[in-house]
Amino acid sequence: MCATSHRAPASGTRLSTVCICHITQNWRGRPLVSHDVIINLIANTTTQAGLKIRAELDRGIYPIGLKITDDELSGLNLKLAKFHGDWNYTLLPLRKKT
Repeated sequence: MCATSHRAPASGTRLSTVCICHITQNWRGRPLVSHDVIINLIANTTTQAGLKIRAELDRGIYPIGLKITDDELSGLNLKLAKFHGDWNYTLLPLRKKT
């Protein structure tokens, strides 16, 4: 399961993408039997610092095999995560041109 977007948010918000692949059980050892179970588990995550997570399943149908050019990719303001930056990143608002 992966949340992705090909457009940078214009509102000044951040969009973080995290890929969760081949997971069969959550940290309590309970089976992740459906998308709803996974989304609810993610959405009910909090931290002592007060971080709250919003998660929803995107049931959209998207074309496969699209290729993004190097120029298109370089136009995005991506901040790669320290852990698996090839999968996990934050899409920041577009940089202002000077």
